[in-house]
Amino acid sequence: MIPPLRTIFGRPGTGRASTRMPVVDLARGVAIILMIGYHACWDLTYFGLVRLDLLGDTLWLMARTAILCLFLGLVGVSLVLATRDGIVWSKVASRLAVVGGCAAAVTLASWQFTPEGLIFFGVLHHVVVASLLGLAFVRLPPVATVLAAGLCLAAPAWLALPVFDQAWLAWLGLMSQDLRTNDYVPLLPWFGVVLAGIAFGRVALAAVAAGGRAATVAAWRPAAGPVRWIGWAGRHSLAIYMLHQPMLWAAMLLVVTLAGGGATGGREPARPDTPFLPDRAEGFLTSCQVGCEKSGAALTLCAGYCRCVAVDLQRRELWRGFRNHTLSEAGTSQVEAIVKACAARQTSP
Repeated sequence: MIPPLRTIFGRPGTGRASTRMPVVDLARGVAIILMIGYHACWDLTYFGLVRLDLLGDTLWLMARTAILCLFLGLVGVSLVLATRDGIVWSKVASRLAVVGGCAAAVTLASWQFTPEGLIFFGVLHHVVVASLLGLAFVRLPPVATVLAAGLCLAAPAWLALPVFDQAWLAWLGLMSQDLRTNDYVPLLPWFGVVLAGIAFGRVALAAVAAGGRAATVAAWRPAAGPVRWIGWAGRHSLAIYMLHQPMLWAAMLLVVTLAGGGATGGREPARPDTPFLPDRAEGFLTSCQVGCEKSGAALTLCAGYCRCVAVDLQRRELWRGFRNHTLSEAGTSQVEAIVKACAARQTSP
């Protein structure tokens, strides 16, 4: 997840720090800290260093949603601030080219390191498309933008149809079935959050122009050191986004290597008579065991059950389709049979 480019608050044609609103940089900096914390938890789970149900626990899902809403809302606010003196298309093009290039780099990196969770339309991809579409709303009355935001937020509930299940339409967010991949931020409903940010930005700018408390907030400058550092992070958001995950992965690999996990990411080495777990199975095992234990089963039974499912999926060449949610109806039936068989093995005397 990432906020817009560091210069997005500058007036067109200038780059002076005095044209920025530190309070917005501060909000973005807070979002970055939360983002790094969430991604660190995701990495710890992926490498098997902790056991967190990031995809099933309601609190974790709410945390991800809140962080993403904060970032995308700031995208909308930023569009208003960046275009308050008019749209300079050369600057728009250069910003979108940079963010688009970074989005492509993220896709390539995910294809190389986590192909089962390929990032084909993550937050950077969304920022590029939403920033372009959002320009059509920066001069509309805020009420109209709020109505459009509501329609976008509700769209998946009443427009999701099988026709949108085709891979090349997945970026719209109107699929009739769930699609789980890393950092999936489809156009709908999330563009509605960007539009809400645009509407808020229009109202806030009008309030600043009217003076009073809003003008005081806009003119605020941080004095305390920690607050200034958070604002600095907000101004350098793109660089932090592109660098933080490689740094986290390097740290995790160092930890598992020092702990004896080697290059397997903490996975136990398979004995000659023991089948290998499928590649990058740690995240599945952790999530599976957490859900199993919540059902009341014993820890040892859950560990054996989850490992059994993963190994059998690999044996029957269903693992990749299972992780990518691209199984056919026949493949789904095979997975259900594997789950039942593994559960029976663990409970049989």
